[in-house]
Amino acid sequence: AIPHHSHESIVMTAQSSLLQLHTSLDAAISLSGIGQRVVSKTWKETAQQRRKERHVIVDAECVTAPELNDSPFRALVESALMSAAETVLRDWVNQEGDNCFEIPAEQLFRPNLVETFMGRESWMSKEALDLAFTQSATWQRIVGRAEFKQNKQYQRAANLFKESILKLAGKNTSLKPELCDALLVKLDDRDLNTEFGAFVVKRLGQIKNRSAEEFDLSAL
Repeated sequence: AIPHHSHESIVMTAQSSLLQLHTSLDAAISLSGIGQRVVSKTWKETAQQRRKERHVIVDAECVTAPELNDSPFRALVESALMSAAETVLRDWVNQEGDNCFEIPAEQLFRPNLVETFMGRESWMSKEALDLAFTQSATWQRIVGRAEFKQNKQYQRAANLFKESILKLAGKNTSLKPELCDALLVKLDDRDLNTEFGAFVVKRLGQIKNRSAEEFDLSAL
């Protein structure tokens, strides 16, 4: 049997890395301080489950990317990190059940969130990407404008944009970093939490990082 004092210290150690899950957003916000963010998840009532909500306070560094400064990537990366944090929170509570009011802090550390985001969507084939892109808010906005029907130059730009996005399905695609940024800026915010948006953000980030590595000769 474990002696009482050592069992207590094990419990204490475990507790030091547990974050409390709150059942009210107002409570979580009132308890959060400077340099912190609240991650939230709500479950709708269904025949199988009661309605519930859980909110957890995390350090801002888990879900923000200040190192990207004013890059157009920053808002996208932060949106992806927050979306991944919500996924982690949802999966943890689903696994632990209705009486779950704690989550291990490391579940919400940034490396785990990046892994969750990167692993969430499988590789999209060109056909799947074409279908998803055609149905996306980004493309609907582009083709919904009168210029798309009347202006040849606008049509050409729209089709070039589509071609560039579809190239992301190629494993060895290379694009200039400026083009990666330009494509990102044109993505509609509503697409960011879709499989299509997540795939595009991930691929543009990978391609941009790869081209930065290829052209960084500063170590010579």
